[in-house]
Amino acid sequence: MHLVLNTMAWLNLAFGFSLAVATPFLDDLPVPLFALGALLVAQAAYVIAYSTRVFASFEPFAETGLIIGSTVLAAVGSVALIQQVIFLVNHPQNPEYAPMTGAFLAAVLAVMTLSQFAKR
Repeated sequence: MHLVLNTMAWLNLAFGFSLAVATPFLDDLPVPLFALGALLVAQAAYVIAYSTRVFASFEPFAETGLIIGSTVLAAVGSVALIQQVIFLVNHPQNPEYAPMTGAFLAAVLAVMTLSQFAKR
């Protein structure tokens, strides 16, 4: 499960970075897309740093931050994913798949992180 979690974190990092870099070239909703990209980069970087023991000296605080952040992000990512699916159903002529993909990746990584630490 650790390998899957790290792979998912690197996928989030790559997608978030590409979304943040591509935001100035997009016409629709540049600020929310940049914020989503930055959120994915921050989430993935924290999960990668925690899994590589960068925060070993701050262990109780780092794990608490990881669990609280993942819980909040699981809820926010799930709501954002539902909102994007509703948007795509109501606006089939104007599909925007990047926000939906970002919300999905954020929610999945958060749930995977929580399931990894629930086993302890």
